[in-house]
Amino acid sequence: MIKILNAFIKLNIIRAICLGSLSSCTIFYSVDMYAAAAVPQPLIQSKLPILTISQHSPQQMGLEIGEKSKYIFPDIERRYDTHLAQILTQTHFDYLLKNQLPLLMSQVDEAYKSEMKGVTAAWSIIQNNTLGDGFLSMDEYLILNLLPSMGFAPNGSGFAAFKYAAQNKHSIVGRNMDWKSTPELRSLQAITVYHSQDQSLVNIGFLGIVSILTGFNQHGLFLSYFNAEPYTPYSHRYKSNPVSKKIQSNIFSLRKTLEDSDNIQKASQSLSRKMYSQANNILIADKTKSEVLEYAPNHRVKTRHWKSATHNNKPWSAKQQIAVIDCNVLASLPNNCKESKDNYHWHRLAQLAKFNPQHPAQERNISALLLDTKNDGHEIFNAQTLSSIIFIPQSNALYLYAAPVEINNNTQAIHLAYLDLLPVSKGESSNNNRYSLQLIWFTLLLLLLIIVWIYKIPAKILKKCK
Repeated sequence: MIKILNAFIKLNIIRAICLGSLSSCTIFYSVDMYAAAAVPQPLIQSKLPILTISQHSPQQMGLEIGEKSKYIFPDIERRYDTHLAQILTQTHFDYLLKNQLPLLMSQVDEAYKSEMKGVTAAWSIIQNNTLGDGFLSMDEYLILNLLPSMGFAPNGSGFAAFKYAAQNKHSIVGRNMDWKSTPELRSLQAITVYHSQDQSLVNIGFLGIVSILTGFNQHGLFLSYFNAEPYTPYSHRYKSNPVSKKIQSNIFSLRKTLEDSDNIQKASQSLSRKMYSQANNILIADKTKSEVLEYAPNHRVKTRHWKSATHNNKPWSAKQQIAVIDCNVLASLPNNCKESKDNYHWHRLAQLAKFNPQHPAQERNISALLLDTKNDGHEIFNAQTLSSIIFIPQSNALYLYAAPVEINNNTQAIHLAYLDLLPVSKGESSNNNRYSLQLIWFTLLLLLLIIVWIYKIPAKILKKCK
């Protein structure tokens, strides 16, 4: 018995991935009975706060968001001000304030402007635009919402499997968001759920920020925004592309699309009318498939499917699977994949994309792919990974890793389950029932025609014979 116990205690398990609620999972660590006390214990993650918002008037929604986020963090203004002061200099902030914010705000829908006013009405807002003073101004708050349109879009890796490459032919999509963060920003990660009788959507983002980088709606439509610039703002912080008045540059286009679309086709049509001043990619998925919208600066979108032609140094052969990295890979677009990490991420994802009808992708497979740490310095899951998302459109099931406030080498990355964020869409249920009823009537009519044919045709033949 003692030998069995010793053998059990000395089991070494290199890595653990938790899918499901934290209370229902068991995490195993590499331990030894004689050195267990010396093994550092990984920091266990807790779930993000969830703000559930009833959709009334935009300003009322914003006020509700502001009040609930202020209740969670009474010093939320100081946290955002500190974050801005660490990623921007005062000179750069003043440049954005003068040269980009006015034009970008002119492109934001009035409803979203009202919602942002509602948020700040619940916060302590000052007039002074001084970064790092411990206070937040209205201009600072607006820039926080529009940073991705100002050259600060998040990096990362994305992957989706669908149809025969996914379990039960249900699409499954994953995304790592790599973004320069601070302890203050990491503390403000949150999920905002908008509910109404007609629509519901989820914003996987930050407390009080109403623009959407990654989100989904009750129809299972998923959108996620990626930087695709070869030189990112993390290494070229003062690079700011000029913004033409003809360019649709604001990040609110993803939210508008989630509000108005219920499948990939409609979403693609909506987003194809947009133009951006920086190169970016949008990973899009619904219940049946996934694709990537690739934007070159100041040009209309081009859609990449799993079998689309890519650059010669970016081959892709994984059937009904698609990947996205921080550059454009379509053969019809300029090859701007100049960073070694992007090239590695693409080839590593191609190596891991081995799903098929015999071995379809499941949650645990996508989790392992997103948390891959091979190749020190170029890992898919790396030191800048702020969040890691797995989404299943068929059930609106979300699995999420969010980087803790204090990141250390002992942090155990796990995907926690968020399974009840959205109710079953009544519209889809009604449509399914309607289609089912139509199918029943069509079947009955077909049977009736067959019966008539069986009885009438022989009678005509006999009549001719006489």
